[in-house]
Amino acid sequence: MREKKRWCPLFGKCGGCDYVNESYDYELMMKWLREEKLLSRYGKVEKILPAPSLTGYRCKVQAVCGRDRDGKFITGQYRKGSHHLFPIRSCSLEDGMATAVLQTVRQMATRFSINPFDEDRGTGDLRHILIRTGYFTRETMVVLVTARKDFPHKDDFVSSIHQKNPNVVTVVQVINNEKTSMVIPDGAEEIVLWGKGYIIDRLCGLDFRISATSFYQVNPAQTERLYEIAMNMARLRSTDTVIDAYCGTGTIGLVAAKRGVKKVIGVESNPLAVKDAILNAEANGIKNAEFIADDASKWLKKAQKEGLKCDVLFMDPPRSGSSEEFLAAAGRMNPEVIVYISCNPETLSRDLRYITRFLPYRVLGIQPVDLFPGSEHVETVVLMSRVNTLD
Repeated sequence: MREKKRWCPLFGKCGGCDYVNESYDYELMMKWLREEKLLSRYGKVEKILPAPSLTGYRCKVQAVCGRDRDGKFITGQYRKGSHHLFPIRSCSLEDGMATAVLQTVRQMATRFSINPFDEDRGTGDLRHILIRTGYFTRETMVVLVTARKDFPHKDDFVSSIHQKNPNVVTVVQVINNEKTSMVIPDGAEEIVLWGKGYIIDRLCGLDFRISATSFYQVNPAQTERLYEIAMNMARLRSTDTVIDAYCGTGTIGLVAAKRGVKKVIGVESNPLAVKDAILNAEANGIKNAEFIADDASKWLKKAQKEGLKCDVLFMDPPRSGSSEEFLAAAGRMNPEVIVYISCNPETLSRDLRYITRFLPYRVLGIQPVDLFPGSEHVETVVLMSRVNTLD
C-alpha cells in the first residue's frame, strides 16, 4: 500500500486534483512515465525536478460564484466535465490569503445582498472571483468578474474587502456580459475600483507588475528554478541577440536581459501584456530589452526578411502549443539555440516532431519541472541546437 502523505476530503469530488491523496513519489513517477511515453523518441527525459512545497503554492485562484440548495452564497469550482458547481471553502493547494479573501467575499456578498450570476436566467451580479497574490511581496489583488457594470452597494462591498484583508492592495472589476465559459473574455472592460490596479511580485531578482489579465506562473518559487534551468540551457553570451516569443509580461526575456546579453526582443499578441512588459523593464532599469505587440509568426517572418539575426530563441506558448507557421518562421530565423518551455507534453511532442523532421535542429536536453503538485500538469524545458553547431 502506497504511503499517503497528503490528504484532502474533497478529492474525487471537486475534480481539481489528480494525485493529492497519493504519495508524492508516486505522483512524480506517473508524471515522468507520461513524459517518457510522449518525448523519449526525441532524447533522454531527465527525472522530474520536484517542487519544494506541495501545499499553498497556488498564487492565482479562480472561483465560480453561485448558490447552494439552501440559497446560500457559495464559491467553488465546476466538477470536472460538468457544469455543476461544487462549493469549496478552502483548498490545500491555494495560498492561504486567497482562502481568507474568498471567505470575506462570501460574507460581504450576503451582507450587502449581492447576488451570484445565474447563467440560465441571466440575472445576478458576480460571476467569478479571481485572487492574485505576490509570493514574495504578499501583495494581493481581488478581481470581481461581473455580468454588468453596476451592482448593489459596490463601494461598501469593495471597502469591506480591503478593510478586512490588509494585504489586499487593489480591487479590480472586469465586466463579462457574454455567453461564454471563459472567466475573462478577450477585450473585456476593466475598471480599477480601489488601489493601483496591479500588484508587484519579485522573481529571479526582478520586480514584476501583475495586472488582472497578466500571465504569471501560479507557482513563483518553482518558476525561479524553471527559468534558471532555461537560462543555463541557453548558455547566454554577451554578444547574443535573444528573442522571447509568446513573452507575456516579459518574465523570461527580462531574466535573460539581466544576464547581460546584447539585446532581447519580446513578442506578444496581447497589447496589455506588452504594456506591462515595457513597464517591468523600466521599473528594473533594464535597457537592453524591447517588447513588441504583434503576432509572433507574422513578426518573425517580417524580421527575418529584414535581416534580423537571432542567436537564442525562447518560446513559451500556451497549452495549445505553437503552430507550423511559427515553427517554419523560427527555422528561417536560424537561431543557434532554441529553448522551448511547455506546459503540455502532448502539444510539445507534436511540435518537436515538426522541428526535428523539417528543421535543422536536434534535441539535446529534456528537463521536466513539477510546478503543479497534486495535478497531472507538468512543465518541460527542451534544449535544441542547430545541427551545424554541434561538435
